[in-house]
Amino acid sequence: MNTEDFDFYLGEIINQSQLTLDAIGELNFSMSNLNRLSRQNHRYQVFHKEIFNSIDVFLKHACTISHMLWPEISERGKNDKKSAGKILCNHSENRIIRNIKERLGHDGRQLLMDKTLRNHFEEHEEHMERFELTSIESVGRFNLNGFPVFVAYSLFDRKICHYDPISRNFHFNGKTYNIQEAAAVIFKLLSYACEERQQRKAPART
Repeated sequence: MNTEDFDFYLGEIINQSQLTLDAIGELNFSMSNLNRLSRQNHRYQVFHKEIFNSIDVFLKHACTISHMLWPEISERGKNDKKSAGKILCNHSENRIIRNIKERLGHDGRQLLMDKTLRNHFEEHEEHMERFELTSIESVGRFNLNGFPVFVAYSLFDRKICHYDPISRNFHFNGKTYNIQEAAAVIFKLLSYACEERQQRKAPART
């Protein structure tokens, strides 16, 4: 194994994890500001758009993490190491990475391996471009059992996505993904990956 290449791979997992958590921070910041504003305030639309922009960024980086950790899983859930790339597969099977994935626990691994994240949200960026979120008609809000649910519409193809800030579920095109649960797993991943990197940098004992 090329040590330098693996260090870059591990560093990229850390980088992607930090970017997903940064997106959660932006999402929470927008939610906090939105809750203080009336819908008539011109800044309401700004923060409403940022909710969906932050979710879009989060999903893209979470999807990247999933493919880095399990590159051998094709869209159909079958082994496909040729298309994944031999080097990436070798890194993902490294003892250090296998240990990190084991520490995430079964539920954590399943959440990051979820085909909704891996397959469906790979196309999410293309769909979000259609939403644009630039007009009053493209964003909305409704109450579900007395709690707000935020909505974005695609006027182009009549698609809809919505985010429930209570359950933290994001719904798009008939699929659901829990943002908070995924963020908690990625926070653990970041912590474990940083620990491993620190150990690799520590001088060997004589």
